Amino acid sequence: MSTDLINRVLRFGEGRAMKQMQSVVSQVNDREAEFQARSDDELRAFATGLMERGGNGEPPTT
Repeated sequence: MSTDLINRVLRFGEGRAMKQMQSVVSQVNDREAEFQARSDDELRAFATGLMERGGNGEPPTT
């Protein structure tokens, strides 16, 4: 097997994964200013709420 073929096999599906990640990156970038405007205490409270929701089995929201 050539190195090129091995690399192609190992990267199979990466394009699809990159497209999915780009969607998430866009969503994060859209909310960046909102989170930058929050204080440290507000961010801590928000993170605590997310952890509690996750611990209760609630699915993540977009």
